[in-house]
Amino acid sequence: MALSSDVAKHNARRGVWTVSRRVTIYYPIEEIAVIWPPIASQNAKLVSVIHECSELIPVESPGYHPAKLRIRAVLRPASEHVVKFQKESPSRFLANAVIWLRFSTKAVPTRDAPPIERSDGTLEEWPLDERRKLFETLFAESCERAIQLFVVAMNIARPGVFKLGAGICLMDDHPVLRMEPILHEIDVVFREAIERGWPDFIELDPVKTWKWASRHAGFLEGTSQTPIGRALNAYSYFFGETFSGGEIEELVWSLIGLEALYARNEDSIVNQIVGKCALLIPGAEKYQKQIKDLYNFRSRLLHGQRNIPNKFNAGDATSEIDKVQSDYYIMQFLGAAILVASLQYLVRHDLNSLDFSYRLAQGIASQESRTK
Repeated sequence: MALSSDVAKHNARRGVWTVSRRVTIYYPIEEIAVIWPPIASQNAKLVSVIHECSELIPVESPGYHPAKLRIRAVLRPASEHVVKFQKESPSRFLANAVIWLRFSTKAVPTRDAPPIERSDGTLEEWPLDERRKLFETLFAESCERAIQLFVVAMNIARPGVFKLGAGICLMDDHPVLRMEPILHEIDVVFREAIERGWPDFIELDPVKTWKWASRHAGFLEGTSQTPIGRALNAYSYFFGETFSGGEIEELVWSLIGLEALYARNEDSIVNQIVGKCALLIPGAEKYQKQIKDLYNFRSRLLHGQRNIPNKFNAGDATSEIDKVQSDYYIMQFLGAAILVASLQYLVRHDLNSLDFSYRLAQGIASQESRTK
């Protein structure tokens, strides 16, 4: 018995929509040979175990069943689309990269093609093929966001690793989306910490770190719900398409993260941070002056008491501007280092919350941390 024309058209539409797509994403890693040796070592170590994070990175996108990304470190991909992408891009990452991160999964559509809603709630009529392309792009963007978060978490586990150049997403080996670089200056934060002598960073297990970060509400989606979630999300602002969001912006984000972790009332914020850091970060008691200087710098800056260069003159190579920017960099990297060391403590001890209380011991009031 022949199908009616309406049923035939419906089946044809569903057939187009319900085809699964093989998704492969490539990101080049900054060439290990040209970067600072301690970071090169961290990159190499992490590359050797990165496969352990496979099937842990979730991807959720409208029109598709939930998926998990597999991850591998690979030599320069042979895909003709990647080779063409590499040749056409001026990025030094693509020109020099030998090691790439390859993320892969399968995009499995839900039973029916999702509707396209207008802002007023009414539905738009889109040809099915255009609708499919739209939702494929949305799936690729969801993968991109998941990878960005993965890089943030890895820079808690091994600070300074994985500066990634522009990536490319292929579906069934056809280009779907050019992905933005994932850059940061956490390697500089690491270097400054070593030169300063504090704080010490440790190597954390990447799987444990990812699981810890992803279980905090607001990290994978939505907004933060807890002090630790706010600190974690503040840290995410150190990462983006360019190397820096600006010295002032990153200084502010690091202090937002620190205050989320350590400040609990209207008492002196700097005294709270100085006292509580000493409980979590070894050696902090020797750097109380630097922490106080950091907050004095922050207060004077935000209250309009520090000189700042004009936005359009900031790149001028004058001794005056260099001195101002040097002060910003010192404080920016100090704040970021304390935040990273604090997050490492939380991961190392697998903490979901961080609370502080006072107790009386031998007639002297002292502060202790209570964690769970």
